[in-house]
Amino acid sequence: MKSAIRIMALLAILPATTALCMDTAPHFEHGEWQIEMSQGGSATYKDSKNERENGNSSIREDRPKQVGTLCIAEQDAKLLPELFAPACRISNVVYKAKEMKADLYCGNLSMPMKGSLSMTIYKDGKELSGFQILGGGSEQVGALITTQIKMTHMGKCKGK
Repeated sequence: MKSAIRIMALLAILPATTALCMDTAPHFEHGEWQIEMSQGGSATYKDSKNERENGNSSIREDRPKQVGTLCIAEQDAKLLPELFAPACRISNVVYKAKEMKADLYCGNLSMPMKGSLSMTIYKDGKELSGFQILGGGSEQVGALITTQIKMTHMGKCKGK
């Protein structure tokens, strides 16, 4: 009888503790955010015109900095990887007091890529900064893409 009561008590407590553990993402300020992204990439590929011993050629491209804005609602102002990598499969998410790290798998049509995402909250939740690194390839081509992300809180959302 006592063991049945203990089990029932555990079953009643388990959903509550599970809900608390699931919401471990650090929070930041909601509202209007300016987003700056700098992205660079490089690729190495088999080149039949290349007379090097291994027959490979490489290219590098740094894209111009992209700047935009985003309104983030109060309920969405959490350091969740889905906010920064919405088209990727996310695993192994680790949260610390003001940071988040996650592994990514981004399966696009030309070349699936794997990598990581790391974001940190600064200035009392009014600045976010981090990076994403993705790599992938085959025998014919290999690629690496790095993205630096900086977000700055601008105040309340415009028009809201």
